[in-house]
Amino acid sequence: MAGSFAQEAYPALYSLLIIPILVFVLNVCLFQAIGALALHGIYNVIFHPLRDYPATQLVWIYYRLTGQLVWKSIELHDKYGSVVRVAPNHLSYTTETAWKTIYGLRTVEMEKNCHAGFSRPGLKGAHGILSADKSNHARLRRILAPALSDKFVKYHDATIVKYVNLLVEKLHARCNQIPVDMNKYFEWTTMDLIGDLICGQPEGALQRENGGRWLEILTQLIQSQVWIQALETYNMVGWREYLLPKFRVQAAFENFKIINAKFEKRLANSTDRRDMLSYMISGKDNMTPMEMRLNAATIIGAGTGTTATWLSTAIHSLTTNPEVYQKLAKKIRTEFSTNSEITSDRAAQLPYLAALRTHCPSPSSTGRFVPPGGGIIDRRFVPAGTTVGVHQWLPAARESASPFANDNLAVVNPFSYGPRTCLGIKLTTAETRMILAKLFWHFDVEIMPESEEWTDRQKGTVAWHRTPLMCERRDKIL
Repeated sequence: MAGSFAQEAYPALYSLLIIPILVFVLNVCLFQAIGALALHGIYNVIFHPLRDYPATQLVWIYYRLTGQLVWKSIELHDKYGSVVRVAPNHLSYTTETAWKTIYGLRTVEMEKNCHAGFSRPGLKGAHGILSADKSNHARLRRILAPALSDKFVKYHDATIVKYVNLLVEKLHARCNQIPVDMNKYFEWTTMDLIGDLICGQPEGALQRENGGRWLEILTQLIQSQVWIQALETYNMVGWREYLLPKFRVQAAFENFKIINAKFEKRLANSTDRRDMLSYMISGKDNMTPMEMRLNAATIIGAGTGTTATWLSTAIHSLTTNPEVYQKLAKKIRTEFSTNSEITSDRAAQLPYLAALRTHCPSPSSTGRFVPPGGGIIDRRFVPAGTTVGVHQWLPAARESASPFANDNLAVVNPFSYGPRTCLGIKLTTAETRMILAKLFWHFDVEIMPESEEWTDRQKGTVAWHRTPLMCERRDKIL
């Protein structure tokens, strides 16, 4: 009120005194911010313990936020070798020995860097399996392992077949028509399947051919995660409500609300069906209600996005390599006489179904902290507290000119390595093999010209931001 009165009563005085003061304060703040950034940059270049490692010439966060860090990392590794500095306190490796040293079983485990991937401390003291410490990770792993085992996959073989057959049905309905975005169809399929396997509640995305609000939320979470990580790196996570668009912050709450509603509905209806939630409830080691929801969110994200990336990668790799595509199609159509013969067990006997080497579903590494006292990685000392990791994608990207050549498989670990290896390997492999087997048994698939360079146009942060993968499908020619 007083300020408003003064402004109205003495406009000239207000203009002469108040406005210049505000401008001065803003200039001081801006100068301090620029100065702090300059000092930070000078320290990183001249005084930082990792200053001798080759690094990006521009501020690393620019590449991180724009989704170009994975491509810049490849350039650095191609130019400087097996270890480069991709952030002020982050080293990236590409060797087999680095996998074993960083992720392997050791007395003093390298602690996960919760800023370097999806893993962040959970709510109300709970931790998901991605961010749990060593003891809690082992406990959660014991509970979840049966829910992602070979036995579980075989038990739900009919469920997997049901959704894959629905995918084929939807593609048949649009056969010989306009090209479709296979990314979307894979997302809808994997989203419905993982929802059914977790708590018996599919989203219905494939049936209506629309991912709906939940898929939008999952996409927003991925896009906002990289910004949250940047804020955490500079201890500014408390500012996220002010610096992030409101709809991105709200997405996390909406996602939890959806998962919580599904859990409440499932818990209110007892069933003899063994879904993933039943193992979380009946495990010998206790899993808190919050841990159930956090781990369900992790499984849903991995079971939807990364699996869809794997499938899209396979389609792109095969359709842009006609000889390999024809070889695979012939193997599948020779092995199976009818659609019903394609089961998880039978599809697993086709060793030629492999695409993870050519374009790993994760564009970043799972960071680890070097423990107190430092450590030796690839015969070179690394200071304590340094974030280190092997990029899932880099070793495969740097292989020979042919994406199907027999490269060094020891440096390609798309499901990670060591005691924290991804538990979902059995389910994901069974799911993708069956989808690809049925897809190529039923259809001749042709990639559209606008999608031939599909992998080169993607941006990668904590996950790939996939562009449309446009393909035509025709009934197979026998």
